[in-house]
Amino acid sequence: MIAAADPTKKGFTFKGWSPEVPATVPASDQTFTAQWERNSYKLTWDVDGVKTESMVLYEDPIIMSDDPEKDGYTFAGWTHDVAKTMPAEDVTYTATWTINHYSITYDLAGGALAEGVTNPTSDTIEIEDFTLTNPVHEGYTFAGWTGTDLIEPVFEVIIAKGSIGIAIQQHGLLLQKSRQQLLTTKR
Repeated sequence: MIAAADPTKKGFTFKGWSPEVPATVPASDQTFTAQWERNSYKLTWDVDGVKTESMVLYEDPIIMSDDPEKDGYTFAGWTHDVAKTMPAEDVTYTATWTINHYSITYDLAGGALAEGVTNPTSDTIEIEDFTLTNPVHEGYTFAGWTGTDLIEPVFEVIIAKGSIGIAIQQHGLLLQKSRQQLLTTKR
């Protein structure tokens, strides 16, 4: 008997005929049914180069876990729409991000920065290191910066690249009259 070419079917591997095709032509009409096995394909989730891979059967549901997280960024989705079911090919979904912008506000307690000098009013995780410029106030001595995570007043605040939730979201200028000013005032 002349055997038919193996059939093909998207997402499946041909496993043979049922019943098995005989070597000689049968004496009566016969029906042979193709037997199929569903293929598995590789599903990859790529989050900043960290890949999670699994094998998923063709047409099985693609189950996503919670959205990934990354300090200083908001998850913006995957590089392409996630299919509801596994396609007949390996697939990789790569996380995309939008950078978070943080506002920085200062309470200079009546002080000011020198003319033409500014401190940043916003920050992102990608901005290079910066050092705050200390304010001045006539008749007062700068006593340091305070704020979230600053236990004691500090005179130099360096905001490092990659910082998030930084301590300078609310700052105060501690002003103390100089000893000479106090003496002058008392007279």
